[in-house]
Amino acid sequence: MPRILMPPLLRLLLLSMTVLLVGPMAACETLAPLSRSADVGRRPPTFGEPYPYTDGINVQVTEVWSRHQLGVPLLELTVVVTNGSDHTFEVWMRGELRHGAYRLPALRYTTPPGPDDSGGVQLIAVGEDSDPYRLRYILPPGSRTDLQFELAIDPAAHDPAVFVGSLP
Repeated sequence: MPRILMPPLLRLLLLSMTVLLVGPMAACETLAPLSRSADVGRRPPTFGEPYPYTDGINVQVTEVWSRHQLGVPLLELTVVVTNGSDHTFEVWMRGELRHGAYRLPALRYTTPPGPDDSGGVQLIAVGEDSDPYRLRYILPPGSRTDLQFELAIDPAAHDPAVFVGSLP
C-alpha cells in the first residue's frame, strides 16, 4: 500500500477542518441519574440532621459519643437508615471519617460483633428503620473540629451521604 506524505502544516489544517465540520463535542454526562442523589438543597447536613434521598431513603447520625475504651480515645457514631421508599431496601453500610483541613482519615476501631455492634448489611422493610449501626474511630488529640463523615449505604444506587461538623 502506498504511503501518502503530507507536510505537517497540511495535516494540521485537515485536522482543524475535521473538528470544525463535525461540530462541537457533546458535554460529558454523569453515569448515574441525578434522581438518585440526595436533594439536600444546601450545605451538607451536620451530625443529627437527616440526609434525604429523592427515593424516600433517609440516613441520619442519631448519636455521637466521645469516650475512652481500653485507654484509647474514641468517637462513636450511631447511624440509622429509614426506608420511606415504596420497596424493601437492602442497606450495605460503610463509613469513613475524616478530620482537619486536609481531611485526614481517622482509623477505624473495630471490635468483635456483639450486641453493641450490629451488622452493616440489613434488609429494611417499607416504612421501617434499620437497626442502629455503630462505627467507632480513633481520633488524634486536637482533631475534634472540622469532621467529615461519609456513609455509603449500598454498592451503586445511591451517592454516599456526607455529614459535617465539630465536637465540643
